[in-house]
Amino acid sequence: MQDLDAQVKTYEGSNLYDFDNNIQMNWYPKRVIHHSKNLKSMLELGLGHGISTNIFSANFQNYNVIDASQAVIDNFKARTGFHIETLNARPSYNVNA
Repeated sequence: MQDLDAQVKTYEGSNLYDFDNNIQMNWYPKRVIHHSKNLKSMLELGLGHGISTNIFSANFQNYNVIDASQAVIDNFKARTGFHIETLNARPSYNVNA
């Protein structure tokens, strides 16, 4: 299993693809919001750049994000100042097929 914490540099704001990610991540949440009118709750898998997090949190009464990387969570908190309740429930296991 890949160490997700090692990928945190991708989300720090100095990546070659930040411009493309910004365009996509601003379009995607608006489309989801458009198709989920009258819903009050949202569950998102992964913080990533946090672009959709800002948009979704302003549009859903109950908004939760699950991310497996503590480094990505810490980076998001440092960049945005968002108060995030974190729970580290990552199990330690190795899967070999």
